[in-house]
Amino acid sequence: MFRINIEKLINSTTIIIFLFLLIFAACDNKDDDDQKAIVDKNIGIVIIDKAILRIDPMLYSSVISYRNKGEIALILGKSKEKLRLGNEEFYWYYVRFSGEFTGWIYGGNLKIFPADKTREIEKYLSGIRAVELGKFRKKITGTWGSADNVGSVKQRLELFEDGKYRSYRSESNTIEGEYSINFKEKEIIFKNGTYFGNKIIYFPLSSGNYLKKSANDSGIKFIKISSKIYSAEDEKKKDDKPGA
Repeated sequence: MFRINIEKLINSTTIIIFLFLLIFAACDNKDDDDQKAIVDKNIGIVIIDKAILRIDPMLYSSVISYRNKGEIALILGKSKEKLRLGNEEFYWYYVRFSGEFTGWIYGGNLKIFPADKTREIEKYLSGIRAVELGKFRKKITGTWGSADNVGSVKQRLELFEDGKYRSYRSESNTIEGEYSINFKEKEIIFKNGTYFGNKIIYFPLSSGNYLKKSANDSGIKFIKISSKIYSAEDEKKKDDKPGA
């Protein structure tokens, strides 16, 4: 669950408290359903995006919710038999997520850990965050152009994969600095500010990704113009070339 800035590690105390609350809640809600086999106190970490939490341990069972990669759940039980999907064969697990979301999830979508292995859990979560952060940086890297609500291009924003940025508009000085990421909110925060503010949100859509201050903001919106941008060093090399 990406409940904090993705660039910060969850410390062991936070994980221990979270797991204690899940286990405590489970003790007050025992279920004698014959479908569930008794299991030791384990936790599962979701390893794909949009993993389906279902009412019953069957494909095509009603969907309770979709769970994101990195979310943590307490394992309450498992199916008596495994289900084969392609070349994989796993049990279904009866789980509880925070917020009292309880249901069945296919084992191929989980990484199982003993609940007391907090260091291993922390290391695994840190690895997930590092990978997801890298993917997100690649998605936003490039040159973005802004248009107001009548379609007039006003500003440019260049985002570099190494965490640097440039904000500029015609006949104005360039603002440069470093950005950080609030992964939960898909929010990009600019250390030295920009011509449009100190932060902006990434909205992934099938029709095209864009950047806006908020979902309800009817003002400026950035659309990606190009995935290629030159660093300041690259531009200097170009300028130094004979005949450039």
